[in-house]
Amino acid sequence: MMKYKPVPLIIVCLILLCITGCSDAEEASDAEETSDIVINIDIDLSELSRIMVQAEFQNIHTNWEENMGKTIRVNGLYYYLFWEQTGLHYHYVMIAEGDDCCPRTGFEFKLVGDSVFPDDYPAQYTMIEVTGIISRYEELGVTYLYLAVDEMVILSS
Repeated sequence: MMKYKPVPLIIVCLILLCITGCSDAEEASDAEETSDIVINIDIDLSELSRIMVQAEFQNIHTNWEENMGKTIRVNGLYYYLFWEQTGLHYHYVMIAEGDDCCPRTGFEFKLVGDSVFPDDYPAQYTMIEVTGIISRYEELGVTYLYLAVDEMVILSS
């Protein structure tokens, strides 16, 4: 069973949801025209309504084994915390619930490569979009899900 790290004033619910992202050949060719790198997105939460994002979020976490290795895109507020028990910073893209006022769920993410905190990260509460692969890690005897992110875009600060 997955456990969650405590977050001041917010508990990061890691209940991933599963949607099958379909991309047709026309969309793929459009992406190739605008960028040299084409990332095939399996689950694109950035295009869904808040209610659908919450449903898909829950589905991904409930069926996490089926979703391992899938590429996901999601946008929300950047949030980080320092956990004294491990001495590490943890990074999240937080998703607002129904009325957009209170982000309460989110995905932990780690930038791939040799990223350095705080240099390679935006300011707290910056609106971001991340694209990464659903992965997991063990820490202190507990398994956690996260996104191994190779693309982060700052939408607004």
